[in-house]
Amino acid sequence: VTYQGASDTSDCVEVTSLVNVAEHTAINVNCYPVPADDVLNVTADPMRRIQVFAGNGQLLVDEKIDGVSQHTIYTQRFAPGTYVIRITTDRGVVSRKFIVRH
Repeated sequence: VTYQGASDTSDCVEVTSLVNVAEHTAINVNCYPVPADDVLNVTADPMRRIQVFAGNGQLLVDEKIDGVSQHTIYTQRFAPGTYVIRITTDRGVVSRKFIVRH
């Protein structure tokens, strides 16, 4: 990030995978409720891994799960704000933003 001649990359996050539109529509993912208070329910094609990142890119949750189609993330320990959930399935990877408020 460059602002008024100064550069800072300390809060930058490397993006390692992207999903194109065709792949994104082929993976059925639902996250609810949004905004989340205490829980975020995730339903998708059989999932292999769920990761949750804070707005600054910090990894908060990294759960390897074995082919389940429904999973619950307990969000009461998260501060109110915007987060990113990354869901890995056999068909690919999908990232979604969600909001936590208490």
